[in-house]
Amino acid sequence: MNNLFILIRYTLTALLAYSAGFYFSDFFMPETAMIGGLWAVISGFILDEDLNKATLFNTAKNRIVGTGIGSVLSAVYLLYIPFNVLTFTLLIMVCSFVCLLFSYNQYIKLANITIAVVVIVSTVTDANPIMNSFLRFIESTTGVLSGIIASLICFYFFSIKSTR
Repeated sequence: MNNLFILIRYTLTALLAYSAGFYFSDFFMPETAMIGGLWAVISGFILDEDLNKATLFNTAKNRIVGTGIGSVLSAVYLLYIPFNVLTFTLLIMVCSFVCLLFSYNQYIKLANITIAVVVIVSTVTDANPIMNSFLRFIESTTGVLSGIIASLICFYFFSIKSTR
């Protein structure tokens, strides 16, 4: 892909993802709205590392499923176990083990990144663990959708340009 394609794709993803993540989170938990925007942008950018349609949707699925696994495990952890580095590390180990047990190897990295974000944000802000996990999942999904929209717009316009 050419540099203009990449420039436009990242710019659109940032605009769409941050706006969606920020304003959605602001409605439910204003104290984490900027984190919501950031998390959506990160999710969109992870999607943007794939520069073709063939892998775009597979990466999107991996991001959403990995985030879902991490969100659920971190919510359960935060409801029953107070944060400390040892229990946090054990949670990462449990998540990795569960993913490996069910042959979900492709979700390990994204599930563990989500755990880190949800656990730390909940601990630092004293946010409700269920709401925080839910918001991080929705923000990640909006980031992925923003990345897909930006990608499809770019694929469309650049395919028109190349046919002329």
